Amino acid sequence: MVAFLGDGGAVSLVSLRSRQAVGVLKMSGSARAGAFTADGQYLLTSGE
Repeated sequence: MVAFLGDGGAVSLVSLRSRQAVGVLKMSGSARAGAFTADGQYLLTSGE
């Protein structure tokens, strides 16, 4: 999985294997940074 941080708090998830969009998550506020945990199970984001 790869996560793309977009405008308005949108976080798009894309599968590296199939290269297709998996879904879009929405944060309240702007998404400024994101990281997956070491085991890849969780995506942590921070923003305004």
